[in-house]
Amino acid sequence: MSALDSVDPKKVGTAVADSPSLAVEGHDLYRWHDSHLALAGISLSIPAGGRHALVGPNGAGKTTLMRMLSATLAPDRGSLRVLGHDVALHPRQVKARIGVVPQGMTYDNEILVRENLTTFGRYHGLSGRSAAARADELLETVDLTAHARSMPQTLSGGMQRRLLIARALVNDPDLILLDEPSTGLDPEGRLLLWDLLDALCESGKTLILTTHHMDEVERLCDGVTVLGSGRVLRSSSPRRLITATVPRYVVELGVPHSGATEPAWTRTRTRLRVGNRLLVFGDSVTGLAGELQVAGAEELMVRPSSLQDALHALERERPVPPADLPTPLPAPPRPRGRHRPRRAVPPPSLSLAGRIWWRDLTLFRKSYKTTIVPNFFEPVFSLAALGIGLGFYVDGQALGSSYASFVAPGLLAVTAMNGAVFEVTYNVFVRLRHARSYDAAVTSPVEPVDIALGELIWALTRCLVYTGVYLAILAALGYAPASTALLAVPALLPLGLVFACAGLLFTGAVRAINAYSYFYTLVLTPLTLISGVFFPTERLPAALRAVAEVSPLHHGVELSRSLVIEGDLTSAAGHLAWLVALSPLLLVPALHSLKRHLCG
Repeated sequence: MSALDSVDPKKVGTAVADSPSLAVEGHDLYRWHDSHLALAGISLSIPAGGRHALVGPNGAGKTTLMRMLSATLAPDRGSLRVLGHDVALHPRQVKARIGVVPQGMTYDNEILVRENLTTFGRYHGLSGRSAAARADELLETVDLTAHARSMPQTLSGGMQRRLLIARALVNDPDLILLDEPSTGLDPEGRLLLWDLLDALCESGKTLILTTHHMDEVERLCDGVTVLGSGRVLRSSSPRRLITATVPRYVVELGVPHSGATEPAWTRTRTRLRVGNRLLVFGDSVTGLAGELQVAGAEELMVRPSSLQDALHALERERPVPPADLPTPLPAPPRPRGRHRPRRAVPPPSLSLAGRIWWRDLTLFRKSYKTTIVPNFFEPVFSLAALGIGLGFYVDGQALGSSYASFVAPGLLAVTAMNGAVFEVTYNVFVRLRHARSYDAAVTSPVEPVDIALGELIWALTRCLVYTGVYLAILAALGYAPASTALLAVPALLPLGLVFACAGLLFTGAVRAINAYSYFYTLVLTPLTLISGVFFPTERLPAALRAVAEVSPLHHGVELSRSLVIEGDLTSAAGHLAWLVALSPLLLVPALHSLKRHLCG
């Protein structure tokens, strides 16, 4: 359990971090993705309370740098401090004080709009009542109150973007990171967004955004850093960057194809080819207008040079290379093994894991009729078809009881296994790979280990509910005669934990959802068949019997049979001890199984 279990995440670290005049301070940042160098020695400083843009072409390193600023990714070399905290050493403290608006729609598509905000508030340590009040306040701020009880995917693109902005403000952050914030917005929506961001800045927030809309940078930002190939090409204010890179005025000419002849008057001017457009620059409107008049091109208009023009100059043909642009140096070799810096992995927080559990419970309350009820009937049908139906033809004398009585406790153990394992396989995979709601969760103080722990606790909750209800059915049918039968419900939790950990490890390793056919068909089904559920393991060939007797399901079946039918506590204790001893061996790697996907 971490210190966050007893400390408000909003206040984490305020006692140890001075109020820095710099919101971001990075020195010589390098980051490799496999063999690709994504950042190559970037240094930058962003003052607190400012509005700063990171711009550049796709592949320039913007996304990698934003992930570092959000403390979900650590540099391989160099140091980065955000709001006074080292992102590699104190990720929770950083994430408690920032808000992130991602480019993708990472809202939680399984719960309502308002619940998206209350859930995220809980991730940030707010009480249920405080999270609800904050959600209502933010829904009004972004004009989504009328859609509070809608599912997020039913909203328009602009409304979904406003929901993500509201979610980023749940914890009243000091720093807000916006990755392409106006994606999908119409012109009116962009203006509303700009007004909202202006209001946030007036309240003292620091904004850092990435965008491909340079008019957005000129309108919103007082600082801009241009990235290219993982390096800083220029960092300045938007206006100074324009005046330092290109002349003050420009006229655009259409050039239909690359071999087209350029007008003679343009050859004495600074010019830049961008696609089928030719940008011709000059220091005065009069000079450019006069040459246009002489050339008979009165329909063309002279306009002030823009930040987009400056970017074209820096990134492409750059007519006059800036004198102060440093010559790129060769990158140092990639650190490996114990020499490679690693992002600190905080110990699991039981409090934050509980917030993940609460989110799952919120969804369960909505969908239990279509999820849990069918799963209750599956073992009942198996008991009816195999235990009672097929059992009519089985001689019970060899088993010492009726065949149904033999099968019933075995199916109870299978119910415990299935109740736990399904939750951490398909459901977790969808949130991890498709809905990507976990990508949003880790921008709060929640870490991948907290998500894994929360999902394991929820899997055990499902295991407890499934086994409890199924045992009640067995008791009603007369197949749970022992006075110790009720103990089987908590005693089977270690069995559920073993298979939940195995399922989570498999989920952390696979890349496609159809891979689960291997897990269920080639692992769980054979174990169910050979672990003594339907016939004694003594009837198996020696090789299969050896496999069965070390199987956790076999020990679960024998544990269930000892408590439900025989009332043998000594035998039950032996099988329980085996399961309890096995659990920690799988628990530790399972807790770290999601880290690679969520934090690189």
